[in-house]
Amino acid sequence: EVKRGEGRRGKQRLRVLPSAVLSNPVLESLDLDRNKLKHIAGISKLCNLKKLILSKNEIVDFPDEIQSLVYLEKLELNQNQIRVIPEGVFSHLSRLKHLRLNNNRLCALPRDLAACQGSLQYLNLSNNLFRAFPQPVLQLTSLQELHVQNNALRQLPRELFQGQSLKMFKANGNPLKEPPSEVCAGGIQQILNYFTQLQDCSGQEDKRVKTMFLGASCTSGKSPASVGFFSWLAFKIRLTGQIRKQLLA
Repeated sequence: EVKRGEGRRGKQRLRVLPSAVLSNPVLESLDLDRNKLKHIAGISKLCNLKKLILSKNEIVDFPDEIQSLVYLEKLELNQNQIRVIPEGVFSHLSRLKHLRLNNNRLCALPRDLAACQGSLQYLNLSNNLFRAFPQPVLQLTSLQELHVQNNALRQLPRELFQGQSLKMFKANGNPLKEPPSEVCAGGIQQILNYFTQLQDCSGQEDKRVKTMFLGASCTSGKSPASVGFFSWLAFKIRLTGQIRKQLLA
């Protein structure tokens, strides 16, 4: 039996969407988690959906019919096998507040995720294959909670922490170098302190590094580019270690 305002899965594990569900356009909430769904054909008929739960299925291809669900506020596709999200879906989901994509095989996000910048408050990207921080996230100015645990991230952008909206950030389980993992474990304020000190110290050292760069290149016979790079690298390693000690003291 399907209720007027809400559809929920039964005990039987579904492989296709039930016709009874697809013929009920008044549905506002549909929970189909823990099934065996691989394809979500016909979901565009449920044009009044506000909440769609498709977690713990066998979905490989992101269901692009979701772009028709213009009233959608909550979308959960976690614990599937999704590798790619096509462009042109999120540009229609300007009311989306909550998005779970964790435990998939994603390594990038579509640029049009930025269309949710005025609405999206929660985003979970943990347990995926991200090696570089997904740039569209930086445009989500309303984001309050972000999870990127257990990816392959080595660096986080300073811009992520310069806005006022982000309240919770989790990044453990990444091989982070900047900021170091120990700093990230201290929370958003600790990360902000790290970037602030890094910027201040970098400014103070600019002249000294430049002098080393020019002087060494004249006396050693080495090219300015190689000397400059190694001088900068040594300074960067030393500076990161100093800031880490200060923040963790």
